[in-house]
Amino acid sequence: QWDLAEADYKTLTTLEGEASNRATGYVLLSDFYSRRDRVADAVQALEEGLAAYPGNLSLRRMLMHTLFGREQDQDRDKALAMLAALEKEYPEDLDLINVRIRELLRDGDPESIQAATGKLEELVTLQPTAVRAHIALIDLAIRSGRYEAARNHAIRAAGANLRDPALLSARSRAEMALGNTQMAIEVARLALREDPNHVPALDMLVEVGLAERNESLLLEAVGAARSIPDRDPNKGEALNLSLIHISEPTRPY
Repeated sequence: QWDLAEADYKTLTTLEGEASNRATGYVLLSDFYSRRDRVADAVQALEEGLAAYPGNLSLRRMLMHTLFGREQDQDRDKALAMLAALEKEYPEDLDLINVRIRELLRDGDPESIQAATGKLEELVTLQPTAVRAHIALIDLAIRSGRYEAARNHAIRAAGANLRDPALLSARSRAEMALGNTQMAIEVARLALREDPNHVPALDMLVEVGLAERNESLLLEAVGAARSIPDRDPNKGEALNLSLIHISEPTRPY
């Protein structure tokens, strides 16, 4: 059965008509292999496609992603070289910016983190609604001890992402880091009003409750966690977070 399917996909690379159709055939053939964990065949199909159609963007982009995912021998070096070439041609391509950010964060050294921060700022300028990028910037600022910068970025990001629970939770973390515990509580509560099942907001209530030895706040977090529907996959995580020390209210924190 799979042999017949493979043969059908291979015919897509020899279709008559426009060259772009045949190039797309190589993309589809590679995807067929990838979905069956035949990554070496997927790479080979893309390389054959690029040999025939070296300027095809879809083939170049897909080969880059596949090499990053496979990570054998010199795969990452080849993928990084392809990424650099694509960035020169398409400097504002959001997918390429995201890939660059991911690889810089993976490197993890101070220079790479600084470069990743710059790319994240570029990304949120191009796409203000990119919540994950905003949160990454906030996290990086908190990790480096720039708590006010983290809080200020969370406030600015809210302009294009009103009442987003993830951003509200990120701001709550920044407020907690600044020592603004009451503001951290209120912002976490705002996040839970937008999404009662949002685990990071519950986590913040627990964190503040433990830090402040605030039993009523911890009980509030437990109640919120227990109210999450059983079918929600977040319920287990929320309960695990919120039940810390609750069963022993007199135990020192």
